[in-house]
Amino acid sequence: MYDPPYLLKSVRNNLKNNGIYYEDTSIGKTPRTVFANWKHIEELYDMDSKDVLSHSVAAALNLYVAAQRNESNAIDTAGFLKKMDKLFDTFNSRTLKHQKKELCAVTKNSCHVEIWKEMIVWIKT
Repeated sequence: MYDPPYLLKSVRNNLKNNGIYYEDTSIGKTPRTVFANWKHIEELYDMDSKDVLSHSVAAALNLYVAAQRNESNAIDTAGFLKKMDKLFDTFNSRTLKHQKKELCAVTKNSCHVEIWKEMIVWIKT
């Protein structure tokens, strides 16, 4: 198994230093290449921690975009953050039951393998 804290730090540092291009299919079926940009997060928060790659920051960016206080492609950064949050939650499951299904323990019927397969395809693009 990989070291989730190290992977999280590496992704955060890459996002911070370079930004990250990724394929997105959330709007329509045709994939489009979009750019997750650290600048969007800086404009929203003054933070530098593991909490950046989280659902709450993604939700806040979506609200920020909806209020038209940020450039529209910040929504792409929010989409990236949601995917990373979901992926890292699957690595940090500690209990048999949890409100977020990704944080439940890995079992033969859990969502983990399906999520990992989806993420492998997404990461390769």
